[in-house]
Amino acid sequence: MFDLDGGRQLCRPLVGRTAWVGAARATVAGRPVAVTGDSAGVRVWDPATGLPVAEPLTGSVGAVATAELDGCPVAIVGPEPVRDGDADHAVRVIDLATGAEFGPPLTGHSCAVTDVATAVVQGRPIAVTGSRQAVRVWDLATREPIGAPLAAEVSAVATGVLAGRPIVVAGGSTGATTETAATAATTPTKVRGTVQVWDLTTHTPIGPRLLFPLPVDALTVAPGGRVVVAFGRELAALRHG
Repeated sequence: MFDLDGGRQLCRPLVGRTAWVGAARATVAGRPVAVTGDSAGVRVWDPATGLPVAEPLTGSVGAVATAELDGCPVAIVGPEPVRDGDADHAVRVIDLATGAEFGPPLTGHSCAVTDVATAVVQGRPIAVTGSRQAVRVWDLATREPIGAPLAAEVSAVATGVLAGRPIVVAGGSTGATTETAATAATTPTKVRGTVQVWDLTTHTPIGPRLLFPLPVDALTVAPGGRVVVAFGRELAALRHG
């Protein structure tokens, strides 16, 4: 865990993870905590000591974000990716204090959810889920989708603020093998990374879709509206305008 301004390590590593980890931050019982999710479940950590504060809260997860609902800190968790026919792909809301499910899940995903993010838009908490088919925006109070899906082929989503507007940034890839009718042979095309910024209030794109030489694996929105993008072994920091 690092200080993003100075690059200083804040505590010892959160050890015990053996695979890619989704992470978020929250406040539980008045103290800041780090929340991670992977095949071992959702775990809450004390960032001051680098130690877990409780046993894992759920089964394996593939994505995690945090929010506050009715004054209660919750984790929004997407299931670990499996074959499309093996799960309902529901995104569940977990009470971070008790580990119990907090109301009904976000349902209706037809394929695995690759990432989850949260925000507050016009006073209401929302969740954003990304999959290879679409980016969807959800009202966390009603658990209903808001508007039409925003994009497709998404591997990572992040929320933030740009010039006073709440935004969601979706990263993914474009390009695949193609098949010609004449030869029935597959021809590989170059796979490139993509990043698109959307206004969360109007659900309209902000600026053009950006292309990267490799698929986008992860991204985040830093203070000041900078978008940090990870693609391959590289990182890029983008500033709008």
